[in-house]
Amino acid sequence: MKTEQPVQPFEVLVFEVDDWENPPHKHNFFELLCIQAGSVLQKINEHSREYPKGQLFLLTPQDSHSLYVKGHSKFCFVRFNELFFHEQKNPAEQLLLKEWLQKLEFIFHNHNQYGGPLVKDDNDSMMVCALMSNMLNEYTRKSPYYQDNLRNTLLIILNIIVRNVENEVSAEVINKPSAVVFNKMVNYIHANIHNPDLLTREHLAEQFAISPTYIGEYFKKHTGESIHQHIIQYKLKLVQTRLEFSDLTVSEIAYELAFTDESHLSKLFKKYVGVSPRDYRLQKKAEPEGINL
Repeated sequence: MKTEQPVQPFEVLVFEVDDWENPPHKHNFFELLCIQAGSVLQKINEHSREYPKGQLFLLTPQDSHSLYVKGHSKFCFVRFNELFFHEQKNPAEQLLLKEWLQKLEFIFHNHNQYGGPLVKDDNDSMMVCALMSNMLNEYTRKSPYYQDNLRNTLLIILNIIVRNVENEVSAEVINKPSAVVFNKMVNYIHANIHNPDLLTREHLAEQFAISPTYIGEYFKKHTGESIHQHIIQYKLKLVQTRLEFSDLTVSEIAYELAFTDESHLSKLFKKYVGVSPRDYRLQKKAEPEGINL
């Protein structure tokens, strides 16, 4: 299966086709696609769905997907990777990168698991497509400050996507009342993953009014793993995301995610992932290139 890579850190493309098929492939970048005319049958990670005009979907790196078009269709693509947010090294850019990573981490670990539209709210969908059209105008004109405008607009789009994904997750929980407290606990752990003091058994027990002697059993009942194991596994997922989509050093990642030190992170990573953090990053960078549309 081919893996496509963008020519630049950021691209906006308009693509028109008639009776077209794009076979299964993967990306090494993020891609937003808004359907401006016609419709498309999209298969993402074994979920197949027809998307009509005005709908949006997001492809994350290593998603397997294919496109099938009957008749005439028109798409607007926005493709980007971490370099788009990390080209400048000033403090403001570093903060922007951190915010970008946090949003993408949430989407990366929650999107495409329900098999439906990424943005279900019609008003949000219209807003995102309009924002993407504005980005195309900025990208084409390249007027002063256009890159800043593109970054900020993209963050607005990510905010809208996160809002819709959160609503989808909440809807799943409402349909399973017994999981409400557990879902809140998991969200609390993920939101405070950088602060170990808020993740102790005693603090979580107090936070969710569960006995400290029972909370471990309660958590394992829902997940099959201990709280400690869940925290480690989630942290390592975030480490993988940072290794693949940022140029932060292993030491910087260890500090940001509250590992004891770089050595501690490296040992855990090797134990659970099977390779060292540096080898993992090298493997991702060496993935085969494919052909862009």
